[in-house]
Amino acid sequence: MDNMINLIKLHYTSVLALKKSGAVMILLAVFITVTNNDGSMLPFGAALLLMLLNYSTLAYENKSKVNYLVYSLPVEPKKYILSKYIYGVINIFISVLFADFIFIILKAFNMVTSEIIPLEAVNLSIYIIGIVVVVIVSPIALVVGFNKARLILVFLFVLPVCFSKTIVKIIPQAPNSIINISLHSMQVSVLIIGILLTVISYIICSNLYSKRDID
Repeated sequence: MDNMINLIKLHYTSVLALKKSGAVMILLAVFITVTNNDGSMLPFGAALLLMLLNYSTLAYENKSKVNYLVYSLPVEPKKYILSKYIYGVINIFISVLFADFIFIILKAFNMVTSEIIPLEAVNLSIYIIGIVVVVIVSPIALVVGFNKARLILVFLFVLPVCFSKTIVKIIPQAPNSIINISLHSMQVSVLIIGILLTVISYIICSNLYSKRDID
């Protein structure tokens, strides 16, 4: 348990090492979400935060040759991979809290209303983007290697980020037969599917990572 906590701390240490670029991305995320009139850019701002916490740290850890460190520590590679998944899931909820906080501020100043952009739709959009990052983007970087898969990683990460505004607008406009299920139920369904996909992704990624060559 202590090793797992230390590994997660190691990942956040990588974030602290990206102080300048991290500060710029956070300020940009806040600026984009606050200056948008209808709140539809809230998922985009949260996605930028996810990019800092996940994609940027993957790039930094690759540059710092963290793989060599992992194999030199008394930690099983599978536990290291598990720590990356836990780290990714934590970051999804951090991004959701970030978006919720900005939403509350915008709502207090009457800059956005729940009727136009429901908070549940914002959160659901972030969950979808986060699941793509944790289940697909991060595993590819860990198994294939960040440098080897740089182009596909950029595409896979940027694609859901770019469509974040579209996603949050489509969800409330879904057919009544779907919306009647309620956005809350949709969130629960997405979370359950996300958990199943994460478990499957972890099993595949951990097995492949333990067999890969160190680079």
